[in-house]
Amino acid sequence: GGEDAAVAVSVSAAAAAAGPSLADTFRARFRPARFGHRRCGGGATADCRVCLVRFEAEAVVNRLPCGHIFHRACLETWLDYDHATCPLCRSRLLADSSSPPAAAAALART
Repeated sequence: GGEDAAVAVSVSAAAAAAGPSLADTFRARFRPARFGHRRCGGGATADCRVCLVRFEAEAVVNRLPCGHIFHRACLETWLDYDHATCPLCRSRLLADSSSPPAAAAALART
């Protein structure tokens, strides 16, 4: 009852004080594209290596700096677990993945 509510409030207050999540920082830096458009490549990879489902035309995807393409929802789930690397090759997604708030602050200055 009351203890659970107190713990939930404490956890959400700590999360708010910590700043933006890794997923929020990634969203601010990398905009999604539609599969098949020139910007996201579209031809090299026929399926998402996270969910193993073939990309449909116009699917919302993210192309990472390493060039790998994933469904936006699949990638956001990956990021929600605080994985700061590509799900396939493990290259770093952000310049300073250990400090998402610092990365967000650097973006705000540009």
